[in-house]
Amino acid sequence: MKGVDTGIMDEPPIRLYVMGINRYRYEHEWPLARTQWTRLYLRPFGALAPLPEPSDAEPDPLVHRPPIISTERSQVRYSTPPMSAPMEITGPVVLNLYAALDQPDATFVAKLWAVGPGGERFALCRGVLKASHRALDEENSTPWNPVHPHVDPQPVVPGEVNHYAIGLPSFSYVFRPGERLELEIATCDPIDIPWHHRLNVMGPLPSMTLTYYKLYRDREHASHLLVPVIPGGGH
Repeated sequence: MKGVDTGIMDEPPIRLYVMGINRYRYEHEWPLARTQWTRLYLRPFGALAPLPEPSDAEPDPLVHRPPIISTERSQVRYSTPPMSAPMEITGPVVLNLYAALDQPDATFVAKLWAVGPGGERFALCRGVLKASHRALDEENSTPWNPVHPHVDPQPVVPGEVNHYAIGLPSFSYVFRPGERLELEIATCDPIDIPWHHRLNVMGPLPSMTLTYYKLYRDREHASHLLVPVIPGGGH
């Protein structure tokens, strides 16, 4: 602004901080051109795997208990095996979830964690979507960036299986050997967690309606994470 040539205009346009190895790095485009978009499918027994379920597996249940009747908070978790080698994830993540509800509306809260060999957990990112706002702007959406216009909420038909594209904010993290990537799906957030001050987010307010969810992951409803894996990352 003062006309001083600091050289900043000669730098690449993107500078990012890679968590895990705790380094800054320059990049030239976003998402990174060398990204290997990888699907990790929700599988039985809380697994995240590169291959989808080959059978007609039963859905996973999830129950939302209103805070006016219970302080218990339910969630389901899916995890990769421990990493055998460093793996970098840099960019936006999308959860493509197939689910049914027994109410006209509900909230999906999706979170990603890095889980260490001793069970220590590090929050990576968080995405939220109300079921009635599931409609996509098809013209402006991409596989890695679902755009929800939020202009015409549509109630859910109870029992009907719908697709929910839940976008999660971009991050950059190198998983070290022994660490796991964990997906958590919940119906609301407690107020005593680090997300609010770490990521400067609040809400949504929990529903006051008892709600039963069914999370599908069979061969016809292959719920999965779309993950931006960066080859050669972690070095």
